[in-house]
Amino acid sequence: FVSVFFRDFASVMAHEQGSGPAAALLERDPEDGRMASQPAKWYQDSKTLRMVSGIAVLLCAVLAGSAYYVLVWNAEDLSLKWTRGLNPDNMDPTVKPHVDFNVYANGNWLKSTAIPDEYSKWGTFFQQRDDTLASLNAIMEQAARVPYDPEAVSDVMKVGAFWQSAMDVGYIDAVGLMPLYETRKAIYNISDIKSYCTLLGQLHAAGFDQLFGIEPAEDPRNSENIILWADQGGLGMPDREYYLDPQHGVVREKYHTYIYTLLLLSGYTEESAAAAAQEILLLETRLAQASDTQEYRRDPSNINHPTTVKGLKSMTGSAFNWEAYFAALGLAPGKKTINAPNPAFFKEIGALLKEFVESDQEATILEVLKAYHDFHTISTMAPSLAGPFVDAKFEYVQALTGQKKLSQRWKRMIAIADGTIGELVGKLYCEVMFPAQSKQHALDIVLVVRDELRGMLSTLEWMSPRTRTRALEKVDKMRIKIGYPDKWIDYSTLTIDPRAALATNVLAGMRFNTKRRLDQLWKPVDKTLWHMTPQTVNAYYNPAGNEIVFPAAILQPPMFSPGFDTAVNFGAMGAVVGHELTHGFDDMGRKYDADGNLKDWWTPRDAQKFTQRAESIVKQFSSYKVYGKHLNANLTQGENIADLGGLKIAYRAMHRALPENYTMQGFTQDQRFFLSWAQVWRQLAREAAVMQQLATDPHSPAEWRIKGPLSNMPEFYEAFSIPSGSPMWRAPQDRVSVW
Repeated sequence: FVSVFFRDFASVMAHEQGSGPAAALLERDPEDGRMASQPAKWYQDSKTLRMVSGIAVLLCAVLAGSAYYVLVWNAEDLSLKWTRGLNPDNMDPTVKPHVDFNVYANGNWLKSTAIPDEYSKWGTFFQQRDDTLASLNAIMEQAARVPYDPEAVSDVMKVGAFWQSAMDVGYIDAVGLMPLYETRKAIYNISDIKSYCTLLGQLHAAGFDQLFGIEPAEDPRNSENIILWADQGGLGMPDREYYLDPQHGVVREKYHTYIYTLLLLSGYTEESAAAAAQEILLLETRLAQASDTQEYRRDPSNINHPTTVKGLKSMTGSAFNWEAYFAALGLAPGKKTINAPNPAFFKEIGALLKEFVESDQEATILEVLKAYHDFHTISTMAPSLAGPFVDAKFEYVQALTGQKKLSQRWKRMIAIADGTIGELVGKLYCEVMFPAQSKQHALDIVLVVRDELRGMLSTLEWMSPRTRTRALEKVDKMRIKIGYPDKWIDYSTLTIDPRAALATNVLAGMRFNTKRRLDQLWKPVDKTLWHMTPQTVNAYYNPAGNEIVFPAAILQPPMFSPGFDTAVNFGAMGAVVGHELTHGFDDMGRKYDADGNLKDWWTPRDAQKFTQRAESIVKQFSSYKVYGKHLNANLTQGENIADLGGLKIAYRAMHRALPENYTMQGFTQDQRFFLSWAQVWRQLAREAAVMQQLATDPHSPAEWRIKGPLSNMPEFYEAFSIPSGSPMWRAPQDRVSVW
């Protein structure tokens, strides 16, 4: 491990000596050979990285006697912490594993930890994200110190320019809504339905998703090509249920207040703001009623409705002018394919406009639409605007999530940067935090887990040879993406001005990113593109691309480290890899073939057997409650299948990678595997955040992500001697096995 760790640190130290992965960013001062201030001074003075030499000496002294400890850097308080991946201090040994495995594995942590006021949830993932934010903050601050040369703008300068504008609160407050002047002027200049459709095209081209959504994405029937998806949207609350379900009445009222407050801040009188807020909520409620549920949309065949502009016209009728809309959007679709996942939604838009046109109330609906678009434009930009707009949005978010305190400004600004110039920031992050050899460390575990999935499919007793052949083909064709893209997004045409208001730079980024995506339309898929930035602590499976993607930020402690023992790495990162692989064969992913096409490759008998097994996991998770409310297991079944499948695959992969059992810290290899899973998913959450999760999130709450899958695994029962009839016990005939 010492050699592995020093190899990673050597890459970071090489930055200071003009070699290694970031060498291209460095220049030496011709007089004394030291690093010049441009363009790489941005990280040279970072407090975190200045400590590297001292840390290396400390490693030399300490690691010689221990093969399983790894250094974890806490960038927030500059403290050094040593861990083996598992922390027994977090456990509660007074609770037996067969009674409540979550409390056994995490009980002391659950009792001693408070959710930070600026978060609605807190746990291992959130801590890892917080650590990533601290690293990004150091990177952004150093980038902002690089002198800006408008004649030769480097990536570092562009990031620094964005950060300067993001942190200039005085100027942001001074300019107010001025960056939105032209957009708001266009909204209030519409005079009829045709000019309204032109406006909507302009708003969508500028990156504002309003009334309905558009997005270039793979053609479900031919995943090699990108087509336009025109879909339901236009809501300000997270999901249709917030408009329709009485249990969300408090949040709905807070949202109503938020609309009113934002309009009032934007120049409306109290009377006009109150009237507009009511009309906007009624309009969005109507859109919500026409929207499909998330459960319905889990079946990809339900959202595959190929059409053309002519077909869109037949949905909306003549009330919506698609020619004007597409002209303003800068597209000429002609007879090219467009997917409209919810035709009924567009019929409702057409009916809404038609009602007013035919009843001579066009002016009335236009006034409502003006207020609706004005509000959503300002709401989208609120995090980039002056303090009162930020505060107004946060008051609504508090009701939605229970978050007690607004996050520190630098954290909020990193989130905005991620959505605006995400890969520019990610490139700098990876130069510092994810040297090239780290890809290989992660790839090793991904390949072992993938091979185990292949082996498991080869011997699956309920699958016929015909379906098995197709399943193995799908595994073999899965693309693996680790760390960062092989080809970065080119931001050379995006201008970020350090003297401009933050909102001005964000608007430029929104327009740039929208144009970049629209330019992909009706062309072959660029398979190098990523749908997450490298600094995202997450991972995903893309069924249309048949690819699994693991950004650099998730491949860090405590999720993964070359210094952790095998069981800990496989119980955490290995299970996450297995989870993403299993998504290719969950209730949604199984309907896509090896090439990412929506195609039924199952025999009817095998499809029926899968459905029966999937229904069993729905039944299991439907029995679980949080705050007295049952989980929506139809919504979460794909994630539950992936959790169980990922654990089973990772467990087998662990034993294949290291067949010799071992004991460490008083726990066997198998016990460490299951404890690692539990400690990675430990979480505290505010009640409002849990209610939002139950309504909108396809993932089960953390407690049941821990206990639900484990209660189906005989290996877990054996590892902890789970007795019959105990709370963690499920009778053998009730244990679910999908994969």
